[in-house]
Formats: sequence, structure tokens, C-alpha cells
Amino acid sequence: RIDGALVDSPNKLSRLIGTLTPGARAKIDVIRDLKPLTLTILLTERRDAAAVSTTPPARAEVKLGIEVQELTPSLAEKFKLREAKGVVIMRIEPNSLAQAEGLHEGDLIKEVNRVETASLADYSAAISKTRRGDTILLRVLRETRAFYVVLKTSD
Repeated sequence: RIDGALVDSPNKLSRLIGTLTPGARAKIDVIRDLKPLTLTILLTERRDAAAVSTTPPARAEVKLGIEVQELTPSLAEKFKLREAKGVVIMRIEPNSLAQAEGLHEGDLIKEVNRVETASLADYSAAISKTRRGDTILLRVLRETRAFYVVLKTSD
């Protein structure tokens, strides 16, 4: 538990921690050596904070309903990806276009409209060229399986 909220998955842990700001204190209930402990932690800013896409709301990405992050070795391991470069979907908005088209957290976006997305900068540049109402072609890798997804952004 974090500040009384039940943590039942790694994603929920990330979301709860993500709502806290650096400098905030939180009470965390853990079990260590089969004994419950309550710890008070002080959050600090991550030193190796990976860049997370912060695209302004007018862009197509918001309508896609995804948040992405540049692939790191730890993310590649977590999502069983055998790649060194790309952009990982970290969050899917419920009832979004991305969810409707079957995209998942952990999917690696390798191309946007046939342009390679080896980095967050590549991804952002490709997405910035799209407008509402455009069709976007994504080449996606899920674990070891590659496939294409066509997304039609809303007008």
C-alpha cells in the first residue's frame, strides 16, 4: 500500500508514485522477512529520468491515447523486447483509439508512417507531421512479433 491505496500491479505502483511530486513524503506498507513494515519515504527526482513524451494537446498523439518513452535496457527486459532502440508505449488511455486498435503497454513503436523511430525525438518529429483526421501507420513490435497498426485520428 502507498498512503493507504492498494498496490496490486507494477503499473499501479508506477501510477501512484507518478502522482507524487519530488519532495513529497509517503507511507508505504511492505512485507519483509514475512513481517509487515510501514516505511515513510521521501521522494526525490530521478537522476536518470528518461524522456517522456509531452506532446501538446492539439497534436494527434493525444487523440491516439498513448504515452510513450524511449526504450531503455530495463524496459526492454521488462517487456521482453530484443531491441536496443525504439519508443515504448507506457500507458494506454481507456476507450482510446489505441486501445480499440489493440495496442498494449509495452508495445515498441519502430516506425510512424514508414519513418523509423529509433528515439523519442524521431517519434515526436514523425507525430508532429500528422494532423487531426490523418491516417497513421505504426510498425509495432510486441515481444518478438512485428505487425502494423493503422490508426485514423479523429477530426
